[in-house]
Amino acid sequence: MRKIGLNTTRENILQFIHGFIDERGYSPTVRDILKGCEISSTAVVQYHLDVLEKEGRIHRDPEIFRSIRLYQKKSTVIVPILGTIAAGTPIPVPNSDNWTIPAAETIEVPQDMIG
Repeated sequence: MRKIGLNTTRENILQFIHGFIDERGYSPTVRDILKGCEISSTAVVQYHLDVLEKEGRIHRDPEIFRSIRLYQKKSTVIVPILGTIAAGTPIPVPNSDNWTIPAAETIEVPQDMIG
């Protein structure tokens, strides 16, 4: 299943990195990716890794060996916004007649932010 906007080589590299990390517990080197994806040179691997990093699909630390981390979409939660904050002109205090329970707006936040 091919993702839109992701070229076949980069898709193969991402799948290889994911499988490598799952199997071994650490990230592959550029040479591991070269061999595993049958790419012609380390420069080509570096190019594709640079593109994947610019797209936000991976993160690499140039100071650390085997530092490739995959970014995956985190699960999110919809949180209701229930009130208004006065930041200037005072607003009336709601009472039981004008207070509404349903949220006026919602915001999507990562699951790990919910305590």
